[in-house]
Amino acid sequence: MQSITRFVSRAAVLATAFGAAVALAGGPAAASVSTKGWSPQCDWGKACIRLASDAGRWWNMNNCGYNPINDRYSWGKAHGNSFTVTYVNGTWDRVEAWTERPLDGNNTVIKVDVHC
Repeated sequence: MQSITRFVSRAAVLATAFGAAVALAGGPAAASVSTKGWSPQCDWGKACIRLASDAGRWWNMNNCGYNPINDRYSWGKAHGNSFTVTYVNGTWDRVEAWTERPLDGNNTVIKVDVHC
């Protein structure tokens, strides 16, 4: 009887440890989805700009207001909030909420202001 109790006790400890390991492994991966910037698409609910030199790379803005940027982007998409892209030469483009439009891919973006 003692060996059965010991077996059940060890099985419970192993099951608990395995469950904790699965939770820890799943936790950061799930959390990182909402905090990432680069993505192969414009993620739902984000203000996004597509890299001019690589049409498969989107920068997803993770916060409202000022977002410093320093590269060339060819397309903007607003899944919810409108935003303004400012270029190094002082010109700008605005992408209205729930729309998308081309950007000046020959001009360097220095900031994006997401309007929330």
